[in-house]
Amino acid sequence: MGEFSTAYPDAPGGVVARPELLRVGWTPAQIRRSIRAGTMSVIRPGWYSTSTSDAAVVAAVRSGGVVGCVSALEHHGIWVPPGRVLHVRASDHRRRVDSRIYCSAHRELPAPRVAVDPLLPALACAARCLPGEDFIAACDSVLHQHPELQMSDLGDVLSGAPARVHRLLDHVDPRAESGTESLVRIRLRRRNVRLDIQVTIRGVGRVDILIGRSLIVEVDSVAHHTGDNYQPDRTRDQKAKALGYEVVRLTWHDVLYRWEEMEQGLLRMIRRGDHLGRRLAR
Repeated sequence: MGEFSTAYPDAPGGVVARPELLRVGWTPAQIRRSIRAGTMSVIRPGWYSTSTSDAAVVAAVRSGGVVGCVSALEHHGIWVPPGRVLHVRASDHRRRVDSRIYCSAHRELPAPRVAVDPLLPALACAARCLPGEDFIAACDSVLHQHPELQMSDLGDVLSGAPARVHRLLDHVDPRAESGTESLVRIRLRRRNVRLDIQVTIRGVGRVDILIGRSLIVEVDSVAHHTGDNYQPDRTRDQKAKALGYEVVRLTWHDVLYRWEEMEQGLLRMIRRGDHLGRRLAR
């Protein structure tokens, strides 16, 4: 059957389970030959690493589970808050799930078949691990990046979760284009600030958040600080100000680590009436 990577390319994190190999046509003899040849290594019984294996995925499997929950969401490119430890969901043979070690959903999930949990099972576990606003932001990211999914799909995967978790879905908005944008929206609405997101303004383009008639809040992701967006964004800000809009640009660091200061500044602007459009061109 040839080299492992060409015979079975769908191995998340470069790790695969024996049942998956057998399912696609490998024989036990071929598995043994690959191990002897060094193209696969046994992590624990029934789970194998390859030359492309990721150290974190191998560590999760070695611990008796698979990459799950928040860590699996991150693997799938979904926004999650920074600085979290590796999240692991226990494999089926570990019937007694120790919540101090393993993540779990509010209902029993199918036994893991791959070394990184699929998107929706990972989200089901994250409902227990993430604070409310971070979970909403993650749900925003899931629906924004996967338009084939509907809100009902999120509701289904969260069956068994308490009502407080389902109420969080009322605040999900798939239009959000970054996790930090989601956090700003959630936090300002919690302060009863009326706003809309992804608003198109003639002569300016689409802005992240519009408060009232004239207060624009742009929320920069990490990519904005490392990409080619700096000058175009500043030019857009200048156009908006020339039309009478107020513009506040928040960085990733502002939202995650300086929010109290940023929020107070925005609330002062609102109390002053900067969102009422008094300077808009007539």
